Amino acid sequence: MERQEEYCLYTFTSTSYAIQAERKIKELNASLDAKIIPVPRQISVNCGLAIKFCCEYKKIINDVLLKNKIPFSKLFYCTKLNNNLIFIEG
Repeated sequence: MERQEEYCLYTFTSTSYAIQAERKIKELNASLDAKIIPVPRQISVNCGLAIKFCCEYKKIINDVLLKNKIPFSKLFYCTKLNNNLIFIEG
């Protein structure tokens, strides 16, 4: 039986931006399921941290980053099928 999980990731140019982003997202809405995770090895970025969240919250989280002038590197749409990860840059 295949098990599939879909989520989005924002990557950042520095660790401090990732931490600041998580803090601002939680200040806006503590129930949003957005958390800091290590950047998966398959993604090449400057910082080792990313924000993982449900893609349905993409607009809300993007608005938080823009409003608070928190720069991010890239957005990825991710699918985990069994133990295989697929990343699509958004």
